[in-house]
Amino acid sequence: MLSAQTKRLKLINAIHTGFWHPAMIAKVGATIDVYSKGRFAINILTGWFKDDFRAFGEPWLEHDERYRCSEEFIQVLKGLWTQDRFAFKGDF
Repeated sequence: MLSAQTKRLKLINAIHTGFWHPAMIAKVGATIDVYSKGRFAINILTGWFKDDFRAFGEPWLEHDERYRCSEEFIQVLKGLWTQDRFAFKGDF
């Protein structure tokens, strides 16, 4: 809706990597980017509040592991956005 009503506003989504699948975010982000004519941006969050993870039924990862998870998330996003065929095998 914002993309249709604005011309210069950057549409920034904050994404918590522990709660979303990167393929879903890649698809949603690409769609928003098309409709907004290139104004989509993403803010990757690793999380810090253990109760958030518990509320979503996700396992709690220590600091360094959460950052490793986010690194893989970003690799998958980039791969899906830049390659015609993409496969990824990671720890998360």
